[in-house]
Parts: sequence; structure tokens; C-alpha cells
Amino acid sequence: MKIAVTGTIGSGKSTVAESIRRRGFLVFDTDAYGKRLLDPGQEVYERLVERFGKRILAADGTISHAAVASIIFTDESQRQAVNQILHPVIFRGMRKELEASADPLVFAEVPLLYEAGWEGYFDRVLCVSCQEETAIRRLMAGRGYTREEARQRLAAQMDREEQIRRADLVIENDGSRQELEDRITAVLGTLMEEAG
Repeated sequence: MKIAVTGTIGSGKSTVAESIRRRGFLVFDTDAYGKRLLDPGQEVYERLVERFGKRILAADGTISHAAVASIIFTDESQRQAVNQILHPVIFRGMRKELEASADPLVFAEVPLLYEAGWEGYFDRVLCVSCQEETAIRRLMAGRGYTREEARQRLAAQMDREEQIRRADLVIENDGSRQELEDRITAVLGTLMEEAG
């Protein structure tokens, strides 16, 4: 059974994915995989430089994540152009790893699950959710974003209510770490029963 873990930025989906990984499950991290695709020599690196030119490169010739972020979070058409280059390559890598596993449950952390149109590939969607103010506080504290930068990133993603509506399972993450771990345990129990 293939399960997608999704949710807005700042919701805690990476914390949930890491907890699931610590419990011995395979969790494919689409963001980490996507970052590796930006290394010089990779097909995606070449295509992005071709599309945006040297303005996205750092002094050492690597792609500057900050430069790409400043383009894609202020211009929707540019964001879509980057996603059209990245998403098919990430999807191929994810599918290969998940389908090579013999485990009864495999997971993928997919922040842009719905935006990429991948939900149909998964057997279940687990949405990690929190109030917008909680997410903004986390992004300001954890990533050093200004309130405006945090809002911009949240606005660039599907609304949390819509994500919840479309998900099969939801973990609310506005409480303590222990409450979160208890919810993860409960969801994993449900999924293991379903997987037989």
C-alpha cells in the first residue's frame, strides 16, 4: 500500500515523515530527491540553467535555492515552468523506489501532491494540518522567514481546508509533540490493519 504524506508548509509533515521513518517504514522524501536533481551534471540542472540563465547560479556554479525561490514565489508562471521540469523526474524516481520495496506499507512525503496531480498514484493520502498562524510561527522560528515570506509560501500552496477535504486520513498538528506521536501511532495502526 502506497501512502502519500502531504500538508502545507509549516504543518509538520516532515516531522511526521521522520517519525514514520524512525519506526522502520520506507519514506521517500520528494523534496530531498528534488534537491539532488539540482546538482551540476544532472538533467534538471541543465534544463533549469537553460530556462533561467546564469542568474540562478551561485558563485561556485551550483543552483542557488534562494535565487530560484525568489523567482518562483513571486511569479506563478515561472513556478509552473520549474515544476514542469522537476515533477516528472521526481515522480519517476519516487515510483522506482516505492515499487522496488516488498514492504506492505510504503510512504512518500509529497508537499505538492495535489498541485502535481499525483494523488491518483497513491492508495491513501495522509494530510498533516495545522492552523495558519501555527504554520507562520513555525516558519518564522524554524526557517527565519519574515511574516510576509511565510504568508507568500503558504499562499503558493493549496488551501489547508481543501487538502483536508481531499485526504483519506488527517493528523491535526497544533498540539504537543507527544500528542503528534500518539496520532501517528493511531494512523499507522489503521493503515497496517488495512494493509492486512
